[in-house]
Amino acid sequence: MKRIICLTLCILMLSGVFVACAKEEPIETEESISVTTEKDMSNVCEVPDTDEWKGKEFRAWSNEYSKTDMFSEGINGEVINDAVYKRNMMVEDKYGIKLTFTEGSNMLATVSAGDDAFELYGHKYSGMNEAILNGVAVDIEKLTYMAPEKSWWNTDLIDSFEIGGKRMVFSGDFSQRIMDYSWSIIVNKRMATENGLADEIYTTVRDGKWTIEKLKQNCANVTGDTSGDGVMDHNDTWGFLSSKNVATALMTSSNIKTVVHDSKGSLKFNLNNATSIEKLQEIWKFSVDGSFQLKAQNINTGGNIYTEVVKIFNEGRALYQARVMKDVIASASKVKDEYALIPLPKYDEDQENYISTFQAHSSGTYIVPRTITDPDFVSAVLEYMCYCSTDTVRVAYYDNVLQGRAAKDADSVEMLDLIFASATTDLGLHLGVSGMRDFVDKILNSETNIIASEISGRAEKVTTELFKYENSVKVFG
Repeated sequence: MKRIICLTLCILMLSGVFVACAKEEPIETEESISVTTEKDMSNVCEVPDTDEWKGKEFRAWSNEYSKTDMFSEGINGEVINDAVYKRNMMVEDKYGIKLTFTEGSNMLATVSAGDDAFELYGHKYSGMNEAILNGVAVDIEKLTYMAPEKSWWNTDLIDSFEIGGKRMVFSGDFSQRIMDYSWSIIVNKRMATENGLADEIYTTVRDGKWTIEKLKQNCANVTGDTSGDGVMDHNDTWGFLSSKNVATALMTSSNIKTVVHDSKGSLKFNLNNATSIEKLQEIWKFSVDGSFQLKAQNINTGGNIYTEVVKIFNEGRALYQARVMKDVIASASKVKDEYALIPLPKYDEDQENYISTFQAHSSGTYIVPRTITDPDFVSAVLEYMCYCSTDTVRVAYYDNVLQGRAAKDADSVEMLDLIFASATTDLGLHLGVSGMRDFVDKILNSETNIIASEISGRAEKVTTELFKYENSVKVFG
């Protein structure tokens, strides 16, 4: 298969005081090198071309979770660090500003006191929870130059976090943490070949036939007591390796969200309906079936269970494993066999698209505090930063994922594009509404089917808590 190399051009479009940089779409030539075609206006970055902000600081605050998204002390040879540094220099040079980073945890007190201390705040789920309930975040509609519909923003995440008609939480290509904790399925190519599955690794995905049932079918003839001791455990060969939170990821990839918007735009609990319950019951059956999969929680070696389950795949004793990208990168040089990366499976073939997701409790999301004094400055810097991240941070991340024994071919790049482009989030999981993460983990990994009864008993509590979020937006405006 031909390898497509994308050449990105920046085109200056002087229109009044604006500079528009366009990412142009490639076409494939006989030499397998792409050339640019007519400009796609949907990929135009429109930010002001001005010296007005020269000498200003753009101050980012974060806890340790988002530090590497925003900060680099300089070139050190580490591919993503260097890409972040290059991206930051592009932004600083454009506006003659300085990007600064402070690691801190007193965001709420600072904003509540009215201090104009920073322009951007990054945190994991708990920080966003506080930001919304205490009204410290700006509606991005007030940030003139931010264009969340553009490809460099995670539009689905932004829309999912709409509360009371306001969108306050965002992320995009500048966040490597979103990519770090994105789920994928890693496939042992040798074992696929030995089991007659090599030709369908990618074609099954492309044909829309990569489903939960297909995953289970492919594992049926792989699992076996290779240690010969009569006990199926970590010493044997498995079709699928997982952990308890994989079931939650499969819920999302099956197009089920715990919280959605109703026809009026209000938040509602989305598990207490027949369609969701039916799908959840099938996911539960898959999750508790130990005939073809080994969960990390069922490993009893006395060591780190997650290290042990990764070790099994690395040693070539599992056909599939669900892994976040960070773990793929960390163990790339330790995997015995060649492997492929593909997205999480669909629920069934009737589901239109693949849906990827990331670990809600680890991902990096951002807000702009209500104390900012220059929304034009803040929004222009954010828009240009995220735009520049596509051809720096995102490209570097691909290089990092495709290191070692991963096939650096068009198939791999295509699958990564699919995984990252289809990433979504779930407001209920991300904010931990009514203990949602633990609740879903419980019902999808219980030894008995408790789904319907547990959902029925949880509905009122979730609805009450969702009202608090919506009311806080009304109160703080």
